[in-house]
Amino acid sequence: MNGGLKMRWEPRGPGDAKELGMELGMEPGKGSGKGSGKGSGKGRGRVLLVIPRWESFKCFFRELVPALAGEGWEVHCAAGGLGGSGCGMPEVHWHRVEIPRGLNLLGQVRAAVRLRELVDWLAPDWVHAHFSAAVLCVALAKRVGWPPVFGTFHGLGYPLRGGGMRWVLRIAECGAAARMDRVLVLTEDDRRILSRDLGGRRVDVLDSAGLGCDLARFDRGSMAGLEVERMRSRWGLNGGCVFGFVGRWTGFKGFGCLARAFMDVARECGEARLLVVGGPDALHPDGLGEEERSRFWAHPGVIRAGELEDMAPVLALMDALVFPSRREGVPVSVMEALAMGVPVLAWRVRGCREVVRDGVDGELLEANGSWEPMAGRMRVWCRDPGLRRRYAAGALEGRGRLSRARYVRKQLEFYGRNGACTGE
Repeated sequence: MNGGLKMRWEPRGPGDAKELGMELGMEPGKGSGKGSGKGSGKGRGRVLLVIPRWESFKCFFRELVPALAGEGWEVHCAAGGLGGSGCGMPEVHWHRVEIPRGLNLLGQVRAAVRLRELVDWLAPDWVHAHFSAAVLCVALAKRVGWPPVFGTFHGLGYPLRGGGMRWVLRIAECGAAARMDRVLVLTEDDRRILSRDLGGRRVDVLDSAGLGCDLARFDRGSMAGLEVERMRSRWGLNGGCVFGFVGRWTGFKGFGCLARAFMDVARECGEARLLVVGGPDALHPDGLGEEERSRFWAHPGVIRAGELEDMAPVLALMDALVFPSRREGVPVSVMEALAMGVPVLAWRVRGCREVVRDGVDGELLEANGSWEPMAGRMRVWCRDPGLRRRYAAGALEGRGRLSRARYVRKQLEFYGRNGACTGE
């Protein structure tokens, strides 16, 4: 850990970036990628990660940045929504760029202008955008003379949409991908679709389980029993089957399906409980009618845990994770549950089928547009603790394949060869 650098939040324009660089003893570039960190003797080079929100950094990149810094890279991150002082990591230099969610072209253009100014001043050795919104922002900002630009899609949006929105998203995502020097995705489904729609251009799948999860953090054997029991007592989870849900309360995450399925199961399995973690999304409805929503939250078997920072103790309370999402990249919450020995019940959709081993550590159901198949299997799981124990044992046996250390190792190799394809 490099404790000599103080992480700073940059709320305004490139003038603030210049001030920050002077405080840190950094040498700015000469514009358009010249005079980069590599050429100025500052270690191996400068990496600029571009992500929509700093909250995503906490979830996905917390382990990557110290590893890059340890290898000699100078790491910068452009992101929006920074909470004043970021996440307390001295290895990363923060630059505020507000990248909008959704189809906000004006907001994207504003973010692209800010990003272009930052890249011109910072002159990184390469720029790596994560998530579709950030890839689009980088594509709009990129110009002749920029360093190599990489884009990692954590789940394409357009293959999962219909009607006019599908074509709008296809233009945006494919157009942005075409501007990247290297394109990476998390699943074979996305690789096949994007390569086809880019006219056969090479698209690579990350050689890891998505971005993986922190096995040391999500280890049932290391859980503080007192904390888990305190939470169990607080929520009255002292008997029966505890189902869990982790994620945004939106229709495309299957929240409406979950609510209807649990209400149906609870009529026959009165001992069933549902521990709901997460929160609503201002941009997306939850998929429930007003009356349904009221009845669901008023049900005595539903525990509204809200948004929690430390998920491991909460997962330790669950007998099963129900994950009825229909739109995923590679779901980290599912990997974290399996690492904790919590079996998963999900639809057979992109991302879930890459993580859940059907019949080994959970079950994958065919998504037919109805919540009833999910309710049917939840009912079986509720009544059969032996089945849950068998799946839990399978999850623990296979947890090593989900390690984020593998993703970090592969990314170090990726940067070490300057993003070049291996030919494999």
